[in-house]
Amino acid sequence: MRFGMLPRTVSRILTGHRMPRLWDLGPMTGQLLRASKRTTICYERDPPGELVHMDVKKLGRIPDGGGWRVHGRAAMQAVKGLCG
Repeated sequence: MRFGMLPRTVSRILTGHRMPRLWDLGPMTGQLLRASKRTTICYERDPPGELVHMDVKKLGRIPDGGGWRVHGRAAMQAVKGLCG
């Protein structure tokens, strides 16, 4: 509290003036080294459903009767040896 204000207050004032954070500045020059990680691109579409996002999860091949948690890792290695 060198200036009589809390650090959070100073941070909010600097953010309000769009000042970059210290870790975004070069230590020697004070120049901006990298852009902010916040993106300014906003994907908005007029009709609902025009832009759809889908997450996909790929599952491994689990043999009939269960995998290594049921039969143990050694049994699964033996099966791989027979198949491959």
